[in-house]
Amino acid sequence: SPDLTAGPNQDKPGTEPTYTFPCDKQGTLTLKIKLCNRGTQPVAAGVPVTFYNGVPAAKQPICTAKSKTQINAGTCEVLSCDWKGAPVNKPADVYVVADDPGTGIGTTSECNEQNNRALLKGVRCSTVG
Repeated sequence: SPDLTAGPNQDKPGTEPTYTFPCDKQGTLTLKIKLCNRGTQPVAAGVPVTFYNGVPAAKQPICTAKSKTQINAGTCEVLSCDWKGAPVNKPADVYVVADDPGTGIGTTSECNEQNNRALLKGVRCSTVG
């Protein structure tokens, strides 16, 4: 069965990722994550990944992205969505949950449901405009 994981979309693997990005004039920051299938079976397109401002239990979803293609075993797809009004001066911890449409309930049966989360620490806009 599939096994979906979410992880940082690092430009330089092995380095500590940073989550400070330029934002547009409206303060919108594009969040990116790598959705991977660590299982043995493919998963169809449309897998949701939700970004939360703080812990998911607080129910503060920022945005949800969906995979565009089938994700075969051992492969990944980079997903992104926009955070309107992202913080500038006060960094936020953003939790990312694979296989979550923003309800906290998975949509895909997986062999390991316990490895769907990632944490992006200190997300903020570096510049606006």
